[in-house]
Amino acid sequence: MSQGRHQAQGRNGSSPEQACAVVAGQLRLRREEIAQTVLAYVRDTAPDEIGDLDVEYALGLRAAVAAAVEYALTGIEQGDDWPAPIPTAAIVQARRAARGGVGLDTVLRRYIAGYTLLEDFVMDAVEAVDVADAPSHPAAVRFSDRVGTNSVSRAVPVASFDGRAAMPAP
Repeated sequence: MSQGRHQAQGRNGSSPEQACAVVAGQLRLRREEIAQTVLAYVRDTAPDEIGDLDVEYALGLRAAVAAAVEYALTGIEQGDDWPAPIPTAAIVQARRAARGGVGLDTVLRRYIAGYTLLEDFVMDAVEAVDVADAPSHPAAVRFSDRVGTNSVSRAVPVASFDGRAAMPAP
């Protein structure tokens, strides 16, 4: 991302930090709704049988989604210099999925579906605070940087390694 995009401001002239705080605040008011919507969406997008049979798996998926939403909101607030790792609940759930026989493709489709829906919530919040150029709004840029590129690039190797490690030898 270019530095220019990170310096974008809201229509009211607020600083990038203030603009991000406002958007994150709006999203935090809806955090439970967002988590429930994302959970339903990822389950519908990439269904699996284990989620209906294993209570620990279902609860873990719920915890992983809640942690991912919190990670996204904190990333918007903190910006590029926030050195947070992928949420532990997400890593634990990827491992649990691999042990339970959930395919890597299902885990990755869920991750991408969740990211896409979260991005929609972020853009709706950005538009709701009346910004001049929503795609270059600091909150949208931070979300894209933190939750999109950075975490997907770090999560795919973790999920694929865990998936191979949990598979039985031929």
